[in-house]
Amino acid sequence: MKINNHIYNKILSKCSSISTEAGGIIGGNNGIVTIFYFDKGIERNIPGYYIPNVDLFNLHLSKWQKRNIDFYGIIHSHKNDYENLSSSDKNYIRAIMKAMPNEICFLYFPIVHNNVISSYKAIRNYDEIFISNEEIIQI
Repeated sequence: MKINNHIYNKILSKCSSISTEAGGIIGGNNGIVTIFYFDKGIERNIPGYYIPNVDLFNLHLSKWQKRNIDFYGIIHSHKNDYENLSSSDKNYIRAIMKAMPNEICFLYFPIVHNNVISSYKAIRNYDEIFISNEEIIQI
């Protein structure tokens, strides 16, 4: 995943400053992440879970589309130095990928943990979804 240095630092700053899990959406152009919308998530009495505010996501995605900014994925934070995707994360990623239009064949799902970002890429190949680690290249 190629990402603008400024956006990488903005993600770390926003997601690391929240005491619970948080996240947002990422987008850009020409394969480079150049924009990030931060989301604290929907307040629920479920500790340790990030529940995105999908209505706000859709509002921002609509604004991005008007500016020709492509949607590249969803980012969220993990507390306690946990850098891997949980089984719930993987199930959520698969559900998102299956709901995407056919022209979107991959998305990124980075995790912020211990003041670093680990990236995962989900690729759709017909009805199968493959999830793998993705190197982060800061530009």
